[in-house]
Amino acid sequence: MISGEEVGGHGSGWGELGDHAGGGEGESLEKLASEEVTEEGQEEGICVDSRQVAGEEAAYQAAEARRQALVCSVKAEIARKQSERGKGWGHLILLVVSLVVFFQLGLLEANARLLVLIVAVLVVHEAGHYVGMRAFGYRNVQMFFVPMLGAAVRGRCYGVASWKRALVSLMGPLPGVGLGVVLTVAAGVTGSKLLLEMGMMFVIVNGLNLLPVFPLDGGQLLREVLFSRHATVELGFRVVGGLAIVAGAFLLKAWILAAFGGLTAVLAIMAYGQARLAGDLRRRWQQAARARGWSGAAGGPPFGQRAPWKATRETTETLEAEDEVPVWAVGAILPRLQEQSGGDKAKVATLAQLTLDIWERVQLRPPAWWVSVLFLVGYLLSLAGVAAGVVVLGTVQTMLQGGG
Repeated sequence: MISGEEVGGHGSGWGELGDHAGGGEGESLEKLASEEVTEEGQEEGICVDSRQVAGEEAAYQAAEARRQALVCSVKAEIARKQSERGKGWGHLILLVVSLVVFFQLGLLEANARLLVLIVAVLVVHEAGHYVGMRAFGYRNVQMFFVPMLGAAVRGRCYGVASWKRALVSLMGPLPGVGLGVVLTVAAGVTGSKLLLEMGMMFVIVNGLNLLPVFPLDGGQLLREVLFSRHATVELGFRVVGGLAIVAGAFLLKAWILAAFGGLTAVLAIMAYGQARLAGDLRRRWQQAARARGWSGAAGGPPFGQRAPWKATRETTETLEAEDEVPVWAVGAILPRLQEQSGGDKAKVATLAQLTLDIWERVQLRPPAWWVSVLFLVGYLLSLAGVAAGVVVLGTVQTMLQGGG
């Protein structure tokens, strides 16, 4: 990968060579065109064919023009993706259609009454994620059902801090567990078996989502506050999570769930390459920043500034919004992506999406250790709350059965 400084140095070299060629004293153009001897080369007997130099310069300029055109095209596509705003009616249609498909396929495995309870639990759970994402500035947030698996909320989290992402992962299961305990207590007071069944469903579904398995909510939390600090450790955590889902699915003979677990492991391997590239880019940034005496977190300037290997200390003002991908970053990421994709065959839209994903990883900063410790304590307390909820469930169920 060629940095901006390397490209600039190469260009200035050609300029110096051109100045030297034009400064001959009384030498004919034919002689200059056939052969030029540099000052150092005169002692070493090294001759440079100016026609070869001109050809190499033309080839370099053509390649540089193609590179710059691709960078501009990818940058424009990224800007288009970042400026996209989903239509509310489109999100609503997706939610309704996916719910209908989820319900129809669910009838093959369960009765309508149980499906209604499951849908209610999933809606409350995902609504918590939805509210958290909207509150923390996620874009294009939408909820939908996944037939035979559950439901999900997705959105683009440009520049959202890791601690906010971790909190979003808790905003789904914790309200559901709390509501489940309340319904269970109400069942004990009123003797309602329906309330007990609802409470049991809320506690179990949301409690399972808190398990430390990626991509469940508990796994998402641990990734954000702990495992994202090292790409290899994160890879292991995500692959183990996917294999754990596969193992559980085989025990339950849930083959669709097994396929989902396998896909999770494969996607983890793909994400590992992006994490390594993002880490390399971040290290280069910080090394160049320290070499220039810039201040900032980890020795580097805040994100959103010009490339440190192009800028000077006098030009370190923030020039682009933090959630935008700077042109220098696009230029640094593209060569690596093209190496992985086998040249220039990848489409601009694909390169733009991959560049955007990698830039998000570059900006990703795990929370401070004390914040991570607080999250881990809160996570353990959440698991303790689930265990307490299960105990309450058992107690109320025994009481109702004894009273019946």
